Amino acid sequence: MRKRRGNKSGWIERRKRADGSIDFYGRFRVYAIDENGRELPTKIPAVLLGNSRQINEREARKQLELLVKDRPGTQDQPALALRFEDGVAKYKEQYLKNVESSTKRLYESLLENHLLPALGKLELVELERDYDPIQQLVNRKFHDDKMAWWTVKDMHTVMCSFFQWAGKKYRLKQNPAHLVTLPKRPLKPVKKLATPERLAQLIKALPLQRATMVKLESATGLRIGELQALKPDDIRWEEKSIYVHATWDQDEKDLAKRYKSVKSTASERVITLEQEDLDWLARYLEKYGKPPGNFLFRSRSGTPLSRRNTLKRVVAPAAKKLGIEGFSWHYLRHWHGSYMAARGVPPEDLRRRMGHASIITTLQYYVHVVDGQARQAAKVASQLVPLRPEEAADDVA
Repeated sequence: MRKRRGNKSGWIERRKRADGSIDFYGRFRVYAIDENGRELPTKIPAVLLGNSRQINEREARKQLELLVKDRPGTQDQPALALRFEDGVAKYKEQYLKNVESSTKRLYESLLENHLLPALGKLELVELERDYDPIQQLVNRKFHDDKMAWWTVKDMHTVMCSFFQWAGKKYRLKQNPAHLVTLPKRPLKPVKKLATPERLAQLIKALPLQRATMVKLESATGLRIGELQALKPDDIRWEEKSIYVHATWDQDEKDLAKRYKSVKSTASERVITLEQEDLDWLARYLEKYGKPPGNFLFRSRSGTPLSRRNTLKRVVAPAAKKLGIEGFSWHYLRHWHGSYMAARGVPPEDLRRRMGHASIITTLQYYVHVVDGQARQAAKVASQLVPLRPEEAADDVA
């Protein structure tokens, strides 16, 4: 018996009969993988493809290729009898532990509440071959459960991340999440931002500590975690600026880990301030003191003021009384970006000030049309060709 060896696509064995003809047998291995990514090759019995009186060896080879083409575990695709829920457990253990804590919490929440209940019992190989269960899940969450489009997008991002990780570890051929079509993003209502005069009224209505927080936030566009993490030593009085290098993660369970570095190199920055803003800080520190190493906006326990309690109990009710809708700390970040752009600040300078890695993020998500800007744009467009209606020629009969 002569063997013709091949690779994972199989090989042909020739077995001679008593009458001198030759039977062609196809042989190939099925490559299985355990949950730790170790390959476990297993040879299967020979499959009779035909006799030399009926087919030649080239035709036998073509039959073998068709036989192994779509079979899991053949060629370069290992068979993986691993369920989605088991893969997610490994994903959490080996991948999520290394990502930023807020991202980790978001991913774990989406996995536990939405993805595992729907896909947990399915095998990864099944999902790789047929992405329809993933597509149905996305459609159901958006259309039937009325999940917000951004949450659906986040859920899709988690699936892309998981299958990218699983593809490297378990050698899947494709990422099925990449084949999913997201629903069309609905048009968002135009964000109505308060005028500078209205925001000034809000600041005047607040106690000094909360008023200083809102004033500094509106003047810098800081993320609320960055504002909470500020310390008196971060104020550079001579340079008229503040140094942003840390953030306060209020959702971190371990208190010792809440104060941490900013999330990216672009987020570490120096923000220039006007003398008026420095005067606000000087007055604030004169009243509340400057304990070395402590936080600028601190509670009685020495930790930063709670962003939620401060907003819910003091700032948001005052904003509502003044007719400012949808007020939040992040609202002030959008307010800062929009009015800075409206006042002619170059986009690149605004990007650096807000701590974005990409100018696209700044312009696409944080710059909105503010009061009077649309009217000004219409006036400029009309004046490009300054003609009055009576200057037009009469129609020729």
